[in-house]
Amino acid sequence: DVQTGAWPSVNFGSIRLWDNDTAWANIETSKGVFNWTALDNAVATAESKGVTDILMVLAGTPAWATDQRNAAALPRPDASGVPRDMNDWNDWVRAVATRYKGRITSYQPWNEANLSTFFTGTPRQMADMTKSTYDIVRSIDPKATIVAPSTGTRLGGPFKKFYPAYLAELKKMNWPVDA
Repeated sequence: DVQTGAWPSVNFGSIRLWDNDTAWANIETSKGVFNWTALDNAVATAESKGVTDILMVLAGTPAWATDQRNAAALPRPDASGVPRDMNDWNDWVRAVATRYKGRITSYQPWNEANLSTFFTGTPRQMADMTKSTYDIVRSIDPKATIVAPSTGTRLGGPFKKFYPAYLAELKKMNWPVDA
């Protein structure tokens, strides 16, 4: 609940923004209409507590931007779908990187992309989104780090099916990630 100002009593220097109302589906409520309140508050709270490493998970397609329906998707229904128009994804990434240049230090295209609860696309589609993220963020904030989507290893089958293929696609693209 960093977006509401909640903060633990222990000190730490890094935070990953996910599961706190900062997903794409929460912020871009309709095409080109952004409600930055939760993300602004999360970043400001983290900065006020001395956090110097903020990682933003860019995931969670808004229902208006995908044709892939999934009522069980997280963090919202349909948020696991691939954008029907990659320009919508690119515009989202550009908007976040521009607004938070120098404040958000790392960007991760997706959360647990191998689990259909979070992503219903192919490894190639995720690699394309990763490459777009890398190119866009680096053009705006060259110091930012691009982190590959996190892995959901609790289910071995989806991990083995998705990640080797995803990594093979990234290799073809000359590894558009830093971590």
